[in-house]
Amino acid sequence: MWNVRTTTVPSGCAARRADYSTAVDEVERRELGMKRSGPCPSFLPSCDGRARPRQWQKLLSETVLQVVPRLWSLLTVLVYPLKVFSQMLWSLLTVLVYPLKVFSQMLSCLFGYGQVPKVVFSERSPPYWLDSVLSKCEGLRRPFVQTWWAPDGHLQSIVHVLFTCKPRYESEYVEMDDGEYVCLDWHSEHSMLAGDSPLLIVLHGFSGCSQDVWPMVDEGARRGMRCVAVNKRGHGEKSRLTKPKLLAALDTTDLRQIMTLLRGRYPNASLVSVGYSAGAGLLCSYGNQYGEDSFVDAAVFISPGYDTVKLVLDDGGMMSAVYNYLLTFSQKQIIHRHRDVLKERIDMMAAMKCKTISELTEHVYCHLNGYHDATSYWAANNPMAGLRNPSSPTLCINAVDDPVAPYCNIPLEVFEELPSMVLVLTHAGGHCGFLEGPSANEWSCRLSADFIEAVLELKSS
Repeated sequence: MWNVRTTTVPSGCAARRADYSTAVDEVERRELGMKRSGPCPSFLPSCDGRARPRQWQKLLSETVLQVVPRLWSLLTVLVYPLKVFSQMLWSLLTVLVYPLKVFSQMLSCLFGYGQVPKVVFSERSPPYWLDSVLSKCEGLRRPFVQTWWAPDGHLQSIVHVLFTCKPRYESEYVEMDDGEYVCLDWHSEHSMLAGDSPLLIVLHGFSGCSQDVWPMVDEGARRGMRCVAVNKRGHGEKSRLTKPKLLAALDTTDLRQIMTLLRGRYPNASLVSVGYSAGAGLLCSYGNQYGEDSFVDAAVFISPGYDTVKLVLDDGGMMSAVYNYLLTFSQKQIIHRHRDVLKERIDMMAAMKCKTISELTEHVYCHLNGYHDATSYWAANNPMAGLRNPSSPTLCINAVDDPVAPYCNIPLEVFEELPSMVLVLTHAGGHCGFLEGPSANEWSCRLSADFIEAVLELKSS
């Protein structure tokens, strides 16, 4: 028999065996042409135990990354003519259908067909909205029938701008705190009124002047109000800049000084105000900023744009490209009129080449008011940004067919929440037009005057 002797291997021997195995592995790696710390060949598993991608997988991924973008570019080139053709076809159909649409609207107006304006207000509104104010507005009780020869929103907007009666104003120049002058145009009969007659302050639109708001001034004067139209700094043929400064869209500096001046001049009069388009935004911002200290007893906004960021900036803006260009052109006329003063602060050549409101904002108003770009400018000059419940009753008038401030930009939820704001929505009227009858009288002016008189009568009772 064999005598078998079992011997326990010391721990040091096990370590030497491990070192020996490591040395053998090192030799095998050298025979395969590898370094210990180098990468494993593509046909072997990786040194850290993870599976390596095979060569064909690499080639496939590289091919996909190179081919897919080229295929996408090719498809874009092939689809582009179809896209252009469809747009041209749609534009052609629109041009062909438009006269038929206008003709049908003309027939409806000739036969007196219209729609009663829609009124939107909060359920939390006080009862006097219906009982004492809105019930006295005659324009809300009958259908609105637009002028038969200007039946759609485009014609209404154009006629409002081009066919305004020659105003009868008496101009007054008021010096601001910075030494600049602002022109106030008073109705010619204002001096014959008593000191406690209601004082109506009217603000014009984005690129307008006091001439554009004459129908509202004249309507207020016929109702016994002392009426004045405020020309924004640099606006109007009578305005002359002495300093290279045009105020931002919602800068209330000048308006606050004017309101304070008029409040001190007529301490016993009720102050009411009407704003058109951008002037409505300025009046809204003024009310948000000063609240009960704004001196305004009642306010009316005609065709306000509401959220100007969505209107001008987002994806080219909700505003029609044609009207965007026209408003930009009219703004450039104002800038060109004051070129000798403004050229100290802005690049006039670049400003005159602008084709959109956003471009003009960056080249002119950002430089004059210290904004970085158009986005920051309109974010800071958005009347909807800080809108809260107005301290005075406020009426907003908008048209569904407004081509400048579209219906989709109207915040209906705001009127359903704020108890002192009321929205009147008509099916037609365009932007600031609201013309009715063969003589194209402005329906919005009569409705505004009715609303103001009803509010003042309620406050005096």
